[in-house]
Amino acid sequence: EPTAPPATAAAAEEGVDPGASEEAAAEAKQRGAERFKEKDFAAAEAEYSAAIRTTPPGKGELHALYSNRSAARLQLAAGAVGDDCAVAALADARRCVELKPDWPKGHFREGNCLRQLGCFADAIRAFHAGKALEPENKDWDKEVEKVEQLRSVGQPALARQLLFAFLPELLGAWVRGRDPTGVLQVQLNGELSELGAAKWRLVRLGKTHPKAQLRFAFLRRKDYLANLVANLQTPPADGSVATVDVEGKPLKIAEIAAFFPEQQDDSASAAVHIDVRRDGKLVALLCRIPCDEVVARFIGSRKEPDPPKGAVDSVLKLQRGSGFPKALPKLLGFQAFPGDLNFPVIDLPRDAPGECSGA
Repeated sequence: EPTAPPATAAAAEEGVDPGASEEAAAEAKQRGAERFKEKDFAAAEAEYSAAIRTTPPGKGELHALYSNRSAARLQLAAGAVGDDCAVAALADARRCVELKPDWPKGHFREGNCLRQLGCFADAIRAFHAGKALEPENKDWDKEVEKVEQLRSVGQPALARQLLFAFLPELLGAWVRGRDPTGVLQVQLNGELSELGAAKWRLVRLGKTHPKAQLRFAFLRRKDYLANLVANLQTPPADGSVATVDVEGKPLKIAEIAAFFPEQQDDSASAAVHIDVRRDGKLVALLCRIPCDEVVARFIGSRKEPDPPKGAVDSVLKLQRGSGFPKALPKLLGFQAFPGDLNFPVIDLPRDAPGECSGA
């Protein structure tokens, strides 16, 4: 989650107009209000700027002018590319709070701007500051709830909730791999917006956690990277492999290799790569989850499926065409969630030793 930008309005523009007077400022303010009502926000911003410039030093209600211009700029931000308008609106809101810290509306403006910028923690603090000035006003709690709702459906929040939902299975499978530098690769057949929904939100909506099909594959780091290089160079035509991250940015081998180093400084962390759907397309979520000896003992051992009774050639052939073109997983398992994890269904050294890659 981003932190609030260091936006501060320049007080130097206050009262700089040669014709500065309270009358001129009041007229410009009135014109700004009319333009705002007409939804001509660019003209409203210009009029409020004129009012700020024509307000004599020490006169008028500058804090209200900054509040009004902040509102106009935030409206402009809604249809703008980039965050410049929202940052400018935040600067005005902060100048408003600086001029009159005991005025609740200034904190309301600041919270709105921060929410628009995705700075949810800072937005909540701004709304709490406003509530402290108006403890009986229930609208402050509603604003905080709006922020929490937005935060809960943002990509970082969805990714965290997804990890929490499947954490026991993820750590259990990684510990079973018995290789501190291995990578657990998981493919989730479901939407991130649904699988990553916070439990409190599901309860509020009267819903249960959606069902999902999962494939768990444990590989040596070297094999994982070899497959990744091949998949990024020639992605499968069926889209069965993610080539971008949850923000839509292309995956880069160098960055992933650095994130999952060959010799980890912290050997007590599980390296996990999850492919999950976002708007129908697979995206990748990479993470390192703390998993020291204490955690491993707490996870304990799971009852493993019985070895396959027949040949596993057809299953392995399917895996080669769906994400593992260069090296097959050392361990392969599946889960129908909610339900028990079946891992490993295939133990390559045990069930098909001839398919094991070299050291």
